[in-house]
Amino acid sequence: MTSHHETRLDFVVRHLRAAMPKQWGEIAEKSGVPEKTIYKIAYRETKDPRSSTLDALHAYFVAEDKKKSKP
Repeated sequence: MTSHHETRLDFVVRHLRAAMPKQWGEIAEKSGVPEKTIYKIAYRETKDPRSSTLDALHAYFVAEDKKKSKP
């Protein structure tokens, strides 16, 4: 989950960088966000991504985090 001091953008960037570029294709497919956009967000080439883009990526990573935390 996002901490109280971490923005959604920071949360998404942290998760994208942890995932590494080789996984971005799968993330793109499952989140509906183009891989090129994911690249631009991960490397901060896009300074102000659309809210809908951040919503999709944030929801994807929150769901993935929940899957990982289940026994």
